[in-house]
Parts: sequence; C-alpha cells; structure tokens
Amino acid sequence: MVEKRDRRSLKVILSILTAIIIVTSLIIIYAQGYRISLEQGINLKATGILSVTSKPKAASVYINNHLVTATDNIVNLPPGDYDVKIVKDGYTPWQKRISLKKEVVQQTDAYLFRTTPDIRSITFSGAINPVLSPTGTKIIYAVASASASKNNGLYQYDLTNNLLPLSKNQPKLIAVNFHNLDWSKFKFQFSPDGKELLATSQNGNISYLINLEEPIIYQKLQDVTLNKSIILASWKRAESVQIQESIKKLPAVFQNFVSTASSSLALFSSNNERFLYLARSDYNLDDNLILPPPNQSTQAQTRQIKKGNYYVYDIKDDTNFKIGNAQDLTLLSWLPDSNNLIFIQQDKIFTIDYDGTNLRPIFSGKFSNNFLASKTDGSEIIILDDNLYALSIR
Repeated sequence: MVEKRDRRSLKVILSILTAIIIVTSLIIIYAQGYRISLEQGINLKATGILSVTSKPKAASVYINNHLVTATDNIVNLPPGDYDVKIVKDGYTPWQKRISLKKEVVQQTDAYLFRTTPDIRSITFSGAINPVLSPTGTKIIYAVASASASKNNGLYQYDLTNNLLPLSKNQPKLIAVNFHNLDWSKFKFQFSPDGKELLATSQNGNISYLINLEEPIIYQKLQDVTLNKSIILASWKRAESVQIQESIKKLPAVFQNFVSTASSSLALFSSNNERFLYLARSDYNLDDNLILPPPNQSTQAQTRQIKKGNYYVYDIKDDTNFKIGNAQDLTLLSWLPDSNNLIFIQQDKIFTIDYDGTNLRPIFSGKFSNNFLASKTDGSEIIILDDNLYALSIR
C-alpha cells in the first residue's frame, strides 16, 4: 500500500513538473514572437515584435493607417516594413517607417510635443544678456528696470526640477549693482566647468572674474582686464580637452574628424548612448565599428561624413545619422531626458529625432534667435523676448 501511494505521489510530482516545463516553454516561445498559424495546418510562425511606447502614454498607434492599439503595448507582426504613426490629441503626430525582423524587438520610444505650448513668464523686469551654463543647469542674466531699481543687478535662474511638484523655481538675485558698476552694461561668459563667470563691459574696458560658488561681494571682485585673453585661452584649451576626453568613449576613428572647437561642443544624450558632433573634415565611416545588436535601428543612416555637418552616432547601435548643416542650425543641443534635439532655424524652434526623422516645429512666435535653453527634465524650453519665458512642450 505504501509503495502504491509513493508511486502515485511520484506520478503527480512528475506531472506537475512536466506541466511547468511545457508552460514555461510556451511562454518563452511566445515571448520570442512565435504565434500559432493555421495557414497550412497547425504550426508555429515567427513574427517581428514592435514595442510601441510614447511620452506621454495612452496615445493611439496606427500601423499602415490602421488603428491597432494604444501605447504602451507590444504588437506582433510578420517580418517586413511598416508605417507606424503615434497620435494623441493636443500633440503633434510621430511617425516612422520601421522594419521588423523575426524574433527581434523594435521599440518606438516616441516623444510627443504639444501643438500649442503653454507659455509662462519667468521674468517681469527684463532679462539682459542671458547666458546658459555649460552644464545646462542655470541661466545668468542682468536686470535694469527703472520701476524696480532696488532689485536691479545680476540674477540666476535654476533649470533643475524643484522637489515640490507644484512649485516653480524663481530667479535669484546673486549680486546687486555696486556703486558705478551696472551689471546690465556687461556681457557674460561661463568657464567650462560652470563655476566661474567672466563679466566684460560692453566697451571691453573692464572684465571681472566671478566665483559663482561664493557670495558676490564688491570688495572681492577680481579685476582681470589685463589677463582676460589668457583666461579665455585657458578656457578654450579646457573645452578642447573635455571634448577629446568625450571622444575617447567612441571608436578610435572618430578622432579623425570630430571637431574639438569650443563653438561646436560635442555632446552626449541624457542616457550617454548617443553622441552629437560636428565634422571638421570629410571621412568615410566603416561599417561595424562595433558589433551591432540584433535590434539595430533600421532607419537610413549616413556613413559618408561631410565637413560642416552635424551628426549623431549611436554607440550601442553603431549607427550614424545626419542632422543638418551647421550653417542652417542655430543653438543645436539635446533636449534633456529624450531622444530628441532642438534648434533654431528660420525664426522657428524645431525638434528632431536623433536619427534625423520627425522634424517638427514646436514654436514659431516672437523670440530672440540668440538664446535657447531647456529645463533639465526636458518638459520646458526657455526663450528670450525682452523677458525670459518658459514654454511647456511636453
């Protein structure tokens, strides 16, 4: 009796283990994109996997003009090329032609931008000669208001997120006007590390070097008029070194053509996976500098580098995309926390995906072509039109 009971228990355990193995195998096969096909009897058919994601979420997904699902979701389709369009009310559409391969996951990572940005004023008494720090975390500017003279001086506006979601960062007065020193009569330039500020009078007669990590006191202002050229030369060398260090993270061939000039800083995206650069010379970029992943981007890339053009190189994918000519794009930079770049062209602000697709205007109102900044979370861009304004674009 005991032996029969033991054999029965063993059969139950083996049955359970067998069921677990079968279910696990089916889950793995399903996750790899295989689906049951009844075309020629019952068999498994390999599909391509499209992971449709967007920011913000809950957008409609059209594939070949057919509404299929909503983001965030996974769609299994036969291998091939598909026109994918992601749409949400109040936002500009995102669309791209995507090639699917069997058992390979392709992801959209679509960033949607408001068709009509919300606008709020950051300053109300003007913003003179604003300058963005190299770290993209703060703006320095001067105020000279006849109606609020006691508040005139040098201001700092932080672009980082406030810990309280409903609160807004406010500009901070960091230096009042001293005696005969009026900050609105100066232009400003950050050091490469963003810790110092060079303030030079508009006529160039006097320059002060300001330590932004300490309170700004008139008696401690450092007059560097005679050494200004030496300071700027050292900053330029430091910027060049920073870029050269960044290039070391790329395949060695990039040393041959990436510009290290301070006027064309090479920048990494927020996730450090993509590198924006300006080409200083022509170059034919070989394929497979690194072993690309199975889900390498299928967008058309450019490996014939031409001098004077901006490109983005994807370090994980070994793909290289042309963004545009440097003469046509003003203040090109990464939009933080996204796969997008922003720039000014023909009196409009545009965004473009890192792979050169989805060129979209996000603002066409009145603003200065000489200034453009972003909040560190990419939710707002900062423009100048006498005052500083924040545009909620996401």
